[in-house]
Amino acid sequence: MLGLCACGSNTSGTAGTGGSAGTGGTGGGGSAGTGGTGGGVGTACPVTLDTLADWFETPAETDIRGFSSIDAALTFRNDTGRALGVDGTQLWSIPTVEDVPISVSNFPIDGVADGAEFTMSLVLDLAALTSSETGLAIRPTSPALGTLGPSEVSFVSAEFTCNP
Repeated sequence: MLGLCACGSNTSGTAGTGGSAGTGGTGGGGSAGTGGTGGGVGTACPVTLDTLADWFETPAETDIRGFSSIDAALTFRNDTGRALGVDGTQLWSIPTVEDVPISVSNFPIDGVADGAEFTMSLVLDLAALTSSETGLAIRPTSPALGTLGPSEVSFVSAEFTCNP
């Protein structure tokens, strides 16, 4: 999996004893890599998505608390065996499954050939989430097929910008 992070002004994370800073070094990702610890609420901008059985979600070390919004560019590959339209996304927070409003979006409405990659650009509004929400889960949607999980699309890459 490939993930990139442009973590805005996320500056509160530091490496722990024997650890290393998260992607981007101290302040760019903020939370720790292997062996480190985070620096408080909202210190771990997502850098990738994990593939679960039926959807994709941010890794456990992600902590979106304290960010007001996240700009996301998510790239997937069409594995349906046919051309595909993508018209939206099913998006929720974890662990308690709250709706995450999308204030701006750009989807490839038609013509994603089988085997072709497509990118969804989203601005996620996190302001209304309760403080217990630490991550995100997502599935693209198609007018013909409904929600698209890992059996229909493969995660390719992600770029996130977390805004204070």
